[in-house]
This record gives sequence, structure tokens and C-alpha cells, in this order.
Amino acid sequence: MQALPTSASHLHVQGFVASGTGESRGGLDICDRECLPGLEDVVVQNFRGKYAFIRASNVIIRGGEFGGFDACLAGNPEDAFRLWGGGAVHQLVNDVAEGVAIHDVSAVSGTNCQGTGDEGYHVDCVQTQAGANRTFRKQAVSN
Repeated sequence: MQALPTSASHLHVQGFVASGTGESRGGLDICDRECLPGLEDVVVQNFRGKYAFIRASNVIIRGGEFGGFDACLAGNPEDAFRLWGGGAVHQLVNDVAEGVAIHDVSAVSGTNCQGTGDEGYHVDCVQTQAGANRTFRKQAVSN
């Protein structure tokens, strides 16, 4: 599995580990392309992967870990954990990340991937955009 994509309400997923290791490891996509507003009751527990990209409201990510990659390598995301508004859901609300380890996002070519095909990337462990009532608790974040 390259990524676990979902855009469905009333979904509880527990204990998935993305395939691959290191740079080839997959991730978690919740409405990464486009979701209709109103997604509800989505809980992902103990997922382990390279990244999480969430573009939906009312999502709970509990436990698990994301990270362990070079953001400047082709095909990799620039951040380990993203909560992004935009598209049909302009402002995300009521998302929770609890007890999630977010770690080791490197940028061996500098913090904005100078000299690579991804030059201009702004590398972060966590990046949020257009949201309200977001909760991060009991996090372990390092880079």
C-alpha cells in the first residue's frame, strides 16, 4: 500500500502500518484531493507511516507515528503531518491529534531544499492551514 486514502464518514481504522521502510514507506491521506464538507466520525488509531495529509473536518488521529524521511527527495512530501483547508472545505474544524509521534523530517539540502527539484519547499514536521478548534495533545514532535 502506497497510501491509505479515505474520504468516507463513519470510518474507524486501527493498527495499520504503511508498507515499505524509510523513504519508500507509504502514508495516510484523508481527503487529500477533495472531500465534500460534512465528513464526520473518522478515527484513525495507531497508524504508522511516512506522512499524514488531512483535508477534512472532524478527524481524530490517535496514537501512531509519522516521519523518518528526507523531504527534499523527489516524490516525498515536504511535511510529516498536514492539516490543510482549501477546496470544498475552506476551513477545517474540530480535528484532533492525540499521542502522535511526529519525527525526523530532514532536509539535507537546507530547510527549503536548495539545489534540488523540490527547491522552494518549506520543510516542517507539522503544518496547518485554514482551521479552527484544532487540538494537539500529548504529542512527541522532533526533527
